[in-house]
Amino acid sequence: MVFSPDLLLTFFNFVVWRVQELSFIAQLVKGVDLEKCIKCGIWAASRVIERSGCTFDVTQSYNNGD
Repeated sequence: MVFSPDLLLTFFNFVVWRVQELSFIAQLVKGVDLEKCIKCGIWAASRVIERSGCTFDVTQSYNNGD
């Protein structure tokens, strides 16, 4: 099965957006202030963009923007 580049880009954008959204919400639920929630979402999305393929580096962790 061959996927078009447009479809793959759309899927990648969806994944990055979802990671950013879920990271933001996770911090918000914990009671973190809005600015740090936004920073966490950006941090998580940038980790996805930096990775190659479907991999995850378990040694990375977010430190509340400190």
